[in-house]
Amino acid sequence: MKYHQCRMKEVNGSRETIGWIEDRGAKVGAHVELKDFDAFFEVLSVSDIAINADDLRQKQANDRNCFASIA
Repeated sequence: MKYHQCRMKEVNGSRETIGWIEDRGAKVGAHVELKDFDAFFEVLSVSDIAINADDLRQKQANDRNCFASIA
């Protein structure tokens, strides 16, 4: 499974976020459910680069390890 970094805006709200979502939902205009927010978001932009699930997990672990308080 591949993931793309996307910029998204809440469908019925004002929140915006950037996150990695599955290839199948990473299309401009698509509505995706973000469970951490308990809301639906519209995809506004999609990065051209896709990474697989294992690489994403490693990237997230590396990103967190640079901050002792969240490692």
